[in-house]
Amino acid sequence: FMIQSLKRAFFIGLFVCFVPLFSFAESEKIDFLTEIPARVSGQIDPKDYFNVPFGIAIKNNVVYVTDLGNTRIVKLDQNTLQYLGEIIILNKNGKFKQFLLGRPAFDKEGNLWVSDMENDRIMKIDETTGKIIHQFGSKGDKPGEFHASNGLAFDDSGALWVADELNCRI
Repeated sequence: FMIQSLKRAFFIGLFVCFVPLFSFAESEKIDFLTEIPARVSGQIDPKDYFNVPFGIAIKNNVVYVTDLGNTRIVKLDQNTLQYLGEIIILNKNGKFKQFLLGRPAFDKEGNLWVSDMENDRIMKIDETTGKIIHQFGSKGDKPGEFHASNGLAFDDSGALWVADELNCRI
């Protein structure tokens, strides 16, 4: 009886969650401005194609896209979608390190910030060199500790807001 009750609760939960989603999807028609394909104009080598584009931020008509599978931030012209280059993040010693990049954000001064979900930290990045200028955070559930932080946003006062996914908190 208990197993049947659990199964029933599971399917009711699925029904409650997904039926409104499908109803919305069928009733609401959205026109998209454009779509950026895996291969962006100006990229020649297939290794340059997006591999799990994850986060987007815009500054001065440049779109910054974190590309998880390629461990980089791709820069695109907002108007033409032309490939403008990429930022490869380097540690303080100037060495490449594998990161799991979250969503980027810009502070009031225009500095680029991105979360590193794999190493549970937030990084301020030099856009020109790709070097980490400042970083904070470590793994955990106390203030200043994260577990797969992936979303960043700065408010009008300059405060940084962080979506800390696996700690289920902001």
